[in-house]
This record gives sequence, structure tokens and C-alpha cells, in this order.
Amino acid sequence: MGKASDFVDGWVEDNIQGEPYVSEDGDDPRPAMYAQNCVAAAKEEGITLADIKEEIDDIEMHMAHAINASADREVERQSQKD
Repeated sequence: MGKASDFVDGWVEDNIQGEPYVSEDGDDPRPAMYAQNCVAAAKEEGITLADIKEEIDDIEMHMAHAINASADREVERQSQKD
């Protein structure tokens, strides 16, 4: 893991929580929105998009996986409440 991927992982942990699953029809705007927001926050920390792409091939796909992982955690949390 490098500086860029560590930043992205921390950003995801702080910003993607309790999300519903990504729409399978390909029209879900959240992965692109989260990718843009993450890249903007990284830039403020001196981490460029090139730095991120060097460590994470597809930032939007990474965000889609993070959203789905968030949904999985929420489903697990809800099932434990019942």
C-alpha cells in the first residue's frame, strides 16, 4: 500500500457508510461522485490523480466496491439487530 491508496482507504472509511447497493443498470451516479470528491480531497493533501491511478487502477470501480461493502455491512448490522 502506498500513500495514495492509504488516503483513498481512509477517505472511503470516513465518507461511505450505510449506503444502498450500487444499481446494476449502470446508471448509478454515486461511484463517479465519490471518486470526484475523493480526488478533490486528495489534491488538497498533495496527492494527484496520477498518484491515485498508479496505485488504484479504476477509482470509480473502487468506489463502487466500497459502496457495496458499505451496503453489506449495513445488511449485517440490521440482521444482528433482529
